[in-house]
Amino acid sequence: MSLILFYNWPDHANPSYLPVADQQAFTSDAGCFDQADAVVFHLPTLGRIESLRKPAGQLWVLWSMESVVNYPAMSDPSVLKVFDLVMTYQRAADVWTPYIPDHTTWENAVRRPVPRKTATAPAVMFQSSPFNRSGRIGYAAELMKAIRVDSYGHVLNTIKLPVADRGHVTKLATIGRYKFCLSFENSICDDYVTEKFFDPLLAGTVPVYLGARNVDAFAPADDCYIDVRDFAGPRQLADYLTFLDQNDAAYQRLHAWRGAPLRPSLAADLARRGSPFEMLLQAVVARRSRPATASDAPTMLSYDPARYGTLDPSRTSVAFYIYDRPAGSGRTGLSRLRALPRRVLRATRRWFGAPGKADPPRRKS
Repeated sequence: MSLILFYNWPDHANPSYLPVADQQAFTSDAGCFDQADAVVFHLPTLGRIESLRKPAGQLWVLWSMESVVNYPAMSDPSVLKVFDLVMTYQRAADVWTPYIPDHTTWENAVRRPVPRKTATAPAVMFQSSPFNRSGRIGYAAELMKAIRVDSYGHVLNTIKLPVADRGHVTKLATIGRYKFCLSFENSICDDYVTEKFFDPLLAGTVPVYLGARNVDAFAPADDCYIDVRDFAGPRQLADYLTFLDQNDAAYQRLHAWRGAPLRPSLAADLARRGSPFEMLLQAVVARRSRPATASDAPTMLSYDPARYGTLDPSRTSVAFYIYDRPAGSGRTGLSRLRALPRRVLRATRRWFGAPGKADPPRRKS
């Protein structure tokens, strides 16, 4: 039986759903370091390490589900060279752990009818994280000037949940009441396609996606989402969403995929996808069955997250936009933006152009 130690144990790491025999393969007991067959380092929560010695024959695993844009150490050769296995959302990883829901979840979702769209606003947004390497906050703020968006998160908040928050169940039920959901990733990175994209599809809503350039490789079908890149800017996108909101036949075409089999490429990915912990255990067993290599020799790890900068919002062009709608006015849009650092305003103008005059919106062909 292999023994796998989590050097630093993130809150969401939970192998308890594994069979009991497999659960015994995992530990967070630091006293087992020298005896462990493999040690997993969770990069996003990894603190400073000075000259940690790797015992001979032990495997080291680098684990992260966060974007390499936000955590550049994931692509730093000086860091990667001391690891034997990489466990990430990236398709090229030794242990591929995508955000794709499992096959049963997809089957249950497409079997259910599309929920009635009872919300008065056409679009919804859930965002509380300030990470903004994709420029999503500025884009959403501009979009909200042209179309009503109910935003339930801390960022650009416009509305509160009318029911008790029961977590993911409440989120999906709320999303399902809207025709569109703003699915904006915190950074733009290939293969980094998160629940932001999948949750609306499962909830019976159309994602409006800003993120990975290869998102189509993760989609269940053609014409099931709207890609922000297809539009010249937020105002043009808002015009298209308004058109769909007012033309039910055109809107329903974005749900037609629910009555057909999943795209073969996604079906193949679902067959490949497994439990992260089960896949990790299999990879460790397979790797240890191979002849020893130079990477199995004793080595040292020195790591300082400060070397890669900080994710503090002030260092990542992030600001919280304050949405003000005069009570009883019924007016949508941003009436004023407060507490915006000048560098953020400059970045917003670089990305999206100064607000004001715009050509008639057109969707790119």
